[in-house]
Amino acid sequence: MVATLRVLPPPPPEPPLPKRGDVPNTPVSLSHTDERSRAPAAPARLGPYWLFERLGTGGQASVYRGRRAGDPAAHDVAIKRLHPHLIDDAHAIQSFGKEAKVAYLIDHPAIRRVQALCRDATELYMVMEYVDGVALNRVLRRANAAKRHLPLRGILSVLHRLCEALHYAHELIDERGAPAGLVHRDVSPSNVLVTTSGQLKLIDLGVARSEAPDHHTSSGLIKGKFGYMAPEVMWNVPFDRRADVFSAGVVAWELLTSNKLYPVKDPPIDLQRVRARPVEPPSRRNPACPPDLDAIVLRALATEPTARWASCAEMAEAIAGVATRLGEPISDAAIAELAEQLVAADPGRAPTAGPTPPKPRARLARGTAPELPPTRSMHVLSALPVHGGPCPRCRRNLALGAVGGAAGALALVAVATLVVRATAAPGP
Repeated sequence: MVATLRVLPPPPPEPPLPKRGDVPNTPVSLSHTDERSRAPAAPARLGPYWLFERLGTGGQASVYRGRRAGDPAAHDVAIKRLHPHLIDDAHAIQSFGKEAKVAYLIDHPAIRRVQALCRDATELYMVMEYVDGVALNRVLRRANAAKRHLPLRGILSVLHRLCEALHYAHELIDERGAPAGLVHRDVSPSNVLVTTSGQLKLIDLGVARSEAPDHHTSSGLIKGKFGYMAPEVMWNVPFDRRADVFSAGVVAWELLTSNKLYPVKDPPIDLQRVRARPVEPPSRRNPACPPDLDAIVLRALATEPTARWASCAEMAEAIAGVATRLGEPISDAAIAELAEQLVAADPGRAPTAGPTPPKPRARLARGTAPELPPTRSMHVLSALPVHGGPCPRCRRNLALGAVGGAAGALALVAVATLVVRATAAPGP
């Protein structure tokens, strides 16, 4: 039975933003210009951050490049801002907060870090590590348009680092010291960034969740991209980390062939028809792909989870073996080569310098709860308010603070009165 998709209301139109390189530090607007009055929009200030160009947008949130105001030494950050029309949507707020909480527990060089989650009466946003890189889907589009294949050594390095990052997420220990059972569920080229310094970053944990049969919402929502979704996720049956193995296999096939494996336009009907056909080995379209790499990809794409690699760690080890036999070691330089090809073909884009150096961050011991940074309303990670304004915990703390302040003020008045009386009293 095919689950029904839950469609979020579309975000209101936003004004066009400058491209990277055009007025790089000019704030953009978050308000929408009134078409009737054409009133100029105010500069974008979100809490303590100035926002610059929009990096991407989706059904739930938009991501901007930002920087903390008034701090000359501040690094660029990525600000993921929940669409204003969802600020009172309990489901959207819960999903947004869960993404931040899961991402904050992760400390891996190939997964983008979350630094803070902030909320006031009208805004909910998370502050993330900024990665000045290019997404693999752009690399693939460029290769497909040029009718050429990507260098094999770069593909092997990207796939190896991607599988290592996924295995780390799968083995994550939560704040209680128990296995988190995390599955990304949205592994796709658009969620993998590469930089000219040779770094790879897996982003967007917005649909990640624990291994459990209740991975669909009560409204029947299936999260992820159909073209990269494992069959068991799509067909509403229990899934585990091998769902991400399948998605990584789709990414591998597309990197090797510079083509879409499942080019669907009307899911899930088209997907049923497309997946009914056997997957051809990547070497049919790319003669440079060796037979043992064909076998790795086809095993990852098996319909039955039991026929796939048991973990992304196993898949990464097999990929490393192919790289060793070919004399193409896994390296940052190989990943940088992929990013440089796109940058060189895009004269309007400045060279990427890699991820912004993160602030010092202590690695958490297994089972240790993270100490949240001193950012306003950070407790929403564990108790998100559904509506704007202070949550019950805020109101309680404010009330206690007010009572304590009033008591302190009364005490000072009493002491001052006694001092005055003692001073004014006549001598013996």
